[in-house]
Amino acid sequence: FHHIYIVSPTMANQSIKNDPFKTLPENQIHRTLSLKVLEDLEEEIQKNREDGKHSVIIFDDVGSQLRKSQAIDKKMESIVSSYLTM
Repeated sequence: FHHIYIVSPTMANQSIKNDPFKTLPENQIHRTLSLKVLEDLEEEIQKNREDGKHSVIIFDDVGSQLRKSQAIDKKMESIVSSYLTM
């Protein structure tokens, strides 16, 4: 992948030994799952796609945030169905 994006509220606690993501730019690491974050990510991956670049989004420990908002759930579903490639 050309771009790796991470959404993880637990990444801030530095609990990962030999963290493979520590070299990622700060703008590719998100510590909360929100509608704004998802909209920003969708814009980024669309721009990357237009430039012929591949992106991946890793969602870690976002279950509780996901259950709190139907809008977030619908946006995630939209992103997955629009950009999922096999």
